[in-house]
Amino acid sequence: MKNKINLEGTGYSLLRQNEIKTINSVLIELTHERTGARHIHIANDDQENAFAVAFKTIPEDSTGVAHILEHTVLCGSEKFPTRDPFFSMIKRSLKTFMNAFTASDWTMYPFSTENEKDYYNLLDVYLDAAFFPLLKRINFLQEGRRIEFSDDENPKTAEFKGVVFNEMKGVMSSPDRLLDYSIYKSLYPDSPYKHNSGGDPIEIVKLTHEELIDFHRRHYHPGNAFFFSYGNFDLVRQLEFIDKKVLSRFEEKLSSIEIKPQPRWKKPKRADFTYPVNKNEGTDCKAQVALSWLTVDSTSAYDIFLMEILEEVLLGNPGSPLRKALMDSGLGADLCDNTGLEEEYSRDVVFTVGLKNVDEKKSDIVESIIMETLKKVKEEGVSKELIEAALHQVEFKKREKVENYGIHLFLELSSRYMHGADPSALLELDSHVDRFLKDSQKGRPLENMLSEYLLDNPHRILIRLIPDPNFSTKREDEIRMILEAEISALDDKKVSAIKADAAALKELQDSKMDDDILPTLELSDIDPAVKITQAKNEEGYAQFNIPTSGIDYMHTFVRLDDLDSEDLMSVPLLAFFMTRIGTRRRDYAELGGLLDRETGGIAFSPSLLAGYYDGKALLRLSIESKSLKRK
Repeated sequence: MKNKINLEGTGYSLLRQNEIKTINSVLIELTHERTGARHIHIANDDQENAFAVAFKTIPEDSTGVAHILEHTVLCGSEKFPTRDPFFSMIKRSLKTFMNAFTASDWTMYPFSTENEKDYYNLLDVYLDAAFFPLLKRINFLQEGRRIEFSDDENPKTAEFKGVVFNEMKGVMSSPDRLLDYSIYKSLYPDSPYKHNSGGDPIEIVKLTHEELIDFHRRHYHPGNAFFFSYGNFDLVRQLEFIDKKVLSRFEEKLSSIEIKPQPRWKKPKRADFTYPVNKNEGTDCKAQVALSWLTVDSTSAYDIFLMEILEEVLLGNPGSPLRKALMDSGLGADLCDNTGLEEEYSRDVVFTVGLKNVDEKKSDIVESIIMETLKKVKEEGVSKELIEAALHQVEFKKREKVENYGIHLFLELSSRYMHGADPSALLELDSHVDRFLKDSQKGRPLENMLSEYLLDNPHRILIRLIPDPNFSTKREDEIRMILEAEISALDDKKVSAIKADAAALKELQDSKMDDDILPTLELSDIDPAVKITQAKNEEGYAQFNIPTSGIDYMHTFVRLDDLDSEDLMSVPLLAFFMTRIGTRRRDYAELGGLLDRETGGIAFSPSLLAGYYDGKALLRLSIESKSLKRK
């Protein structure tokens, strides 16, 4: 699509239309003139078309209202007032992806399919759900929070229930999720990011149905909406469909909600948090220690690119200096799961590095190792080999076409685009690579980033996540106190209303859904032809020529038929260690660097395949590798 798109009569204005060679696509950015809605279309030849509508949903507390709303809008809408249209459509669709997400400051409703009729069926259901949901009180009670009596005659058997309430009880008992929440709460004390957008169960129980409806009214309107589409379906038809179904029904042009920057600190801070362990489980050397920084603005595409290279330099493989220093210290069992860049869920890029299973009293040593290693890297400089390996890995990740690729791109764009970033710059790669190579000839861009955003950046915090056998009990006691206070304030009429709600909810859940009002596919809508990719076959070799964004993939199979049972038992262990323990010529660190410079990864795994003709088991070792074509 090299010619400018003709938008006459659509009600949209073209903001930009750029070819993005990295992903073999054309990016088209539009705005709806009357409502201010924004739309990004990524046009290409991909038959798997994707769509999403997203909204800025800035948390004002930790009641999880955005998360509960995400669930509740999918419980019936104006045009499709059935109990569960979302899951009903799964059974009536050829979808390749359907879901909904609540992030720290946005909510998204994405889907993908290869069938055009199916695409418009799903689009109709999704748009009606997002903009015109029923938001019935009974659905709020089901998805959010409610009180139920396990024994109707005994008020002491009352308990809080709700889909999101129960989900977040599980999330808030996960050490890794608690560390993530603790990082954002600490780094953003003056920002909405300090809140738990998914919801803290202690706060979820305070949310009301009226607050849910008000949140939808303030956030789910076109002026705060961001539409995304991807693939080879006609864009103008999609724009006309969206305008007819949604945008034409809105007159007032409301503006998007903005988040003010977090004021930067003048000196580093520290904070302690806890996580649950079993009461009969020891707590020695069970802490997680993490150092986190607020770094570059999430709208600065080139700065993010530099931080991605720096992350690979410091942590990318077992021989990377920061990873190696921490693991060789013996202070922890592994890097904490939050280690690395987090660039897609807030208006600043967060960088975290830390260890798990650490003695909490040795947190100062962990911090010292991190800071001394960063200082050493800056003073000695980043070697040419490390830069080459890191750049190769960043480039590989950006070029590789993963499953549900359209959705993948939406998620990569969403938060940064909502905060004002140029979407073309976020997806473009070649210009960033060229600029980096030129900057590297004139100076030390990575060392400068390391100094400015890590070594000399006072907006950092050392967090200790400490095991607490009483963690769960204390939280349950707090929830119980809220429940008891609510129960004690009930009169007989309100108790009867709670019982009636429980009966009504059970009746709703047991009732047969009226799925006939939902759109569906006929056999005539489905292409019976099977797409077969033909291989070029030679003896012991098959080659498939398909678009792969400049990446070569190779699968090699080694038959294991001649191995006896004792040797076969060693194959999984051998496969695991093949790329992890080094070779006669290179130790594990050198091997890791070589793999990063030359490949996108090599994986060894045993596999079992049933013979096509005789049905006999075929044992083999699978070797999978991938690399950029220029390699």
